[in-house]
Amino acid sequence: MARTILLLILSLSASGCMQMKMLPHLDQALVLKDFGDDKDAQHKYVASVDGKFDELLVAIKSGGISKYKTEKDVVEKFGPPVFCTTAESEGKTVKQCLYRYAIQSKSPQRVYLFYDQNGGLVRFAAPSLG
Repeated sequence: MARTILLLILSLSASGCMQMKMLPHLDQALVLKDFGDDKDAQHKYVASVDGKFDELLVAIKSGGISKYKTEKDVVEKFGPPVFCTTAESEGKTVKQCLYRYAIQSKSPQRVYLFYDQNGGLVRFAAPSLG
């Protein structure tokens, strides 16, 4: 009986000690928990971006991209680009925007859309489509 009580006391003190050792790392553990909770949202975001990029590829292959005259039209239909920069095209300064899959390693496919100073879609380039 005394042995059982001694084991119980040792177990309780060891578990309390272990909890005290974990306390300084609680913020790190909570970050990992939040990251795990956000996984579902991350998967939904990637699926959304990839789906819109697939729609853009179809529009380019079918010629349907010509329906979208402005940057606003393109962003409403296909979402925002990965990034935009200024470039020279046919002697004019244009806004060049890159679209691709959310996870770059998924595919080398890229689409560049070029807009004039008024936001009008001037042209596109899809080097990976040939």
